[in-house]
Amino acid sequence: MKIKRYNILVLTVLLILVLGCSKEDDFQLLDPEILFVNSDGTTLVKEECLDSNSTYALQITLLSNNGEFRSKEIIEYTINGVVYSVTFTELGTKIIPLNFINGTNVAQLVESGNSISIDVEYCSSEITASKISFVYADGSEILEGECLDLNLNYGVKIETEKVGKGSLEPTKIAYTINDVVYNTTFTEVTSKLLPVTVSAGNNVAQIIGTSIDSSIYFVNQGNFVLVE
Repeated sequence: MKIKRYNILVLTVLLILVLGCSKEDDFQLLDPEILFVNSDGTTLVKEECLDSNSTYALQITLLSNNGEFRSKEIIEYTINGVVYSVTFTELGTKIIPLNFINGTNVAQLVESGNSISIDVEYCSSEITASKISFVYADGSEILEGECLDLNLNYGVKIETEKVGKGSLEPTKIAYTINDVVYNTTFTEVTSKLLPVTVSAGNNVAQIIGTSIDSSIYFVNQGNFVLVE
């Protein structure tokens, strides 16, 4: 009786071992999936230019044929020919930050040779001047034919616009008042009111490097001048 129970116990242990080995033999990792994404894992729109102030990543997903994983797996890959590696201790997805270069970027799995590529063009945008004009010190318009007191304060107003796509960088805009050079920095698309000293006769304001200009002519009329 004892021998029979012993035999049953041995058979049970062997069966467990056989089933266990069979289960492990069935386990197989699939080729990892690779994808270029935004740093938060959202889909990267390839047809659009990229914002140089945003961050991007390579997404690697490790899968198996039965969903079991009992060890760690080191995945080697290249980004534009430079070799890197990432370690998985479980199945799933890892998002690895990267820096794109302008032009073609290629990611490749070392073991399988599977690769993906993306042609990158970073968006280029800038702030440019759209208008310059003489105004009163409070920014209100000087109307033609008005009598003005040269003892009062006046200014020039520079208006700007955005050209191109993407984030804006601080932009210095140079201008002249009666051939004297000045400059001011814009950090956003807006207008600026800048103080100016006017004189009797012709006064000219111009954005350097452009044909954008404005002129105003003061005619002496006693203590006042007439704008023409």
